[in-house]
Amino acid sequence: MEHSFDVKIAEKYGINCAIILKDIYFWVKKNIANEKHFYDGMHWTYNSIKAFEEMYPYLSKNQIAGALKKLKDEELIVEGNYNRTSFDRTKWYALTEKGFLVVENHFDDAKKEEIHFLKSEMESQEIKNGRHENQKPIPYTITDNNITDNNFSDSEREHDDVVPISATEKRKRVDEMFERLWQLYPRKMGKAFVKYKARENIYDNVGEEQFVRCINRFKDASRGTDMQYIMYGSTFFNTGYDDFLDINYGQANGVTGTDDECLPFR
Repeated sequence: MEHSFDVKIAEKYGINCAIILKDIYFWVKKNIANEKHFYDGMHWTYNSIKAFEEMYPYLSKNQIAGALKKLKDEELIVEGNYNRTSFDRTKWYALTEKGFLVVENHFDDAKKEEIHFLKSEMESQEIKNGRHENQKPIPYTITDNNITDNNFSDSEREHDDVVPISATEKRKRVDEMFERLWQLYPRKMGKAFVKYKARENIYDNVGEEQFVRCINRFKDASRGTDMQYIMYGSTFFNTGYDDFLDINYGQANGVTGTDDECLPFR
């Protein structure tokens, strides 16, 4: 058996992390290809510490545990439990979007993702506190409890695709819409697992305005919930928004219509 590691990853995170991360990446990619172990919007691989010790006889139990902890702390992997029995202590691991970027040697992109996320969080906080005085127009006007879409033109509201467009142009519009919506969702995890088919379905059948309302309603329903219990973005964008669609949310709450003013007081 041969083990190898990426020098750049080893320089930044340590050799032990580089070795283990590469193996987790290999098995996750294999499970993606085989469409196996897909839970909560992510593909997973699993292993026990004992199995890790057998895989890496040159690493101690503490070194393995330390490397896994560092990978989690650096937000390269997440840990889960999808065992069938409560006494099974096998742990499951999935790569975050940052983890995929790092393994695939896109350090600059990974750094940009971190900066963009921090910038978005800071801007959101500034908007809430009324301090965003010189902000340029953005797709949505965000307030503490609601999101409105009054910055869209009528043509944008109708996707502006009544006239046939090329597949390339449509994909561009779908991706741009997805990026706008992704920035509005509270827990930005699993972005890489939102497949194009799911994005296209939102564009074609749900519409951007209605999806904004879905996010809005989910935020209200999740208010006060610890972030670790908030649905991953990948789960919400793939199928999790269904309960918050106008037709489903209205029936569940005795509301008719689709406009925000028809919603209960909040």
